[in-house]
Amino acid sequence: MVNSPAEWTTLLDKYYVPDGIGSAFIVQAGRGVYVMNTRENVYQEQTFRLPSLPKPVRGVEATRKDGVVALTWPARAGDVAYRVYKRVPPQLRFALAADDIGGQEWTDTAPDAQSAVAYAVTALTNEEEPFEGGGQLRRLPGAERGGKPDR
Repeated sequence: MVNSPAEWTTLLDKYYVPDGIGSAFIVQAGRGVYVMNTRENVYQEQTFRLPSLPKPVRGVEATRKDGVVALTWPARAGDVAYRVYKRVPPQLRFALAADDIGGQEWTDTAPDAQSAVAYAVTALTNEEEPFEGGGQLRRLPGAERGGKPDR
């Protein structure tokens, strides 16, 4: 029988392998990594560090000219292929616009001429980098009265 928090910790540590480092709750499920700050630590800084995630594509540039939008981005040694996602407001989610791109450029031949367009580029890559962060959670006004905000 388990009688103390220390005994529970010892028992559970045999089975729990953390997905990251820090005081925030970190879990990896499938291809997603979730970092959650716990309500119990509302006044403490909750940090996290994930040792290796796929390195994001940085330095994407877009040029609109002659009715098309041309995207370019720098090459990296570990990248195998790229995907381009597109979002036109009022859409809230990005939609896949192009898959299995072999180079560092892509042209949108049918951009919406009347509104801004957002693009995102992801890579199938061997490049990795750590991801870390943290901060103190802010208590909502009125939380001391049962969690209901002031009106």
